[in-house]
Amino acid sequence: MRRIEGRLFDEVKTRIISQVRALGKSSLGFSTHLKNNQGSLFDRAKKLAHYDGNIEETDKYPILIELNRYLSTKSQLGSSLTAGTVFIDDAESSDWWVCVTPACDLARPKKNTPFRPFLALKLKPLSSNNDIKKALNDATSGKYVFVKDKCFKAISSQGAVRETMYVKGIGQFLNGKFDVHRIVRPTNDNGSLTMKPCKMIPKACLRAEYASHLLQYAAQQQARIGLDFVKKI
Repeated sequence: MRRIEGRLFDEVKTRIISQVRALGKSSLGFSTHLKNNQGSLFDRAKKLAHYDGNIEETDKYPILIELNRYLSTKSQLGSSLTAGTVFIDDAESSDWWVCVTPACDLARPKKNTPFRPFLALKLKPLSSNNDIKKALNDATSGKYVFVKDKCFKAISSQGAVRETMYVKGIGQFLNGKFDVHRIVRPTNDNGSLTMKPCKMIPKACLRAEYASHLLQYAAQQQARIGLDFVKKI
């Protein structure tokens, strides 16, 4: 009975998602592809994204990045680390990460354990117009993360850069930061590993469906099985 209910729920969910997508496309006035000669389209995209910055007519990327950010991220960060939280290292602001551990695992209390592990994917910033254009054309693949005025690649053709970190407690945000420990190798490289305390700054939080996509990818990558085939003789 539970399996039947689950299948019925999945079918209803799929229909709802399809209807929401159709509604979003119709509200913007396009079907599949964006064309530069549709000036009114970008006006609607700018309004929907609540983009209030000045932009030249020839530069559409900031509007599309902001629109994708508006569609894929929550308006509020929340109060603690959760699945889809995008954060940076306070000491290394160039390092961007996204949490891909289920929210239930982060919220579940553990006895006598001040820190709990969580998995994060490293985000690669895209800066060139060519890379950003490719990202926007391939945005529906779910391989990219959009935050305020920025575009990142989370999944490349080689996979994703993953790291297991250790968050203090439930990762509660205090003064805009949360405490994390990372396993690092000291600069003297004597073979030992140490736990490095870090302050992380949350910058955005993906909506549930976007976070779930990255969670599924991370789980598949962890469970992948290597096969031996002969490529050449």
